[in-house]
Amino acid sequence: HQALRMLEIPECPFKARPDSDTKPHWVRPDLVCEVRYQGWSADGKLRFPVFLRWRADRRATDIFLEQ
Repeated sequence: HQALRMLEIPECPFKARPDSDTKPHWVRPDLVCEVRYQGWSADGKLRFPVFLRWRADRRATDIFLEQ
């Protein structure tokens, strides 16, 4: 929680704002985490993502979606 509080920003950092049923809390996309998930939805979203751990060995700028 403290790591995310240090990255707080007032606006969405993405080109396309994701849909949300609740008011989002935005942070700079600087941290990398590992998640487990069941698959991808038809509209390109993760299905049932579960946070596993922070990845201090990876930089956010090195992460990309494999095709």
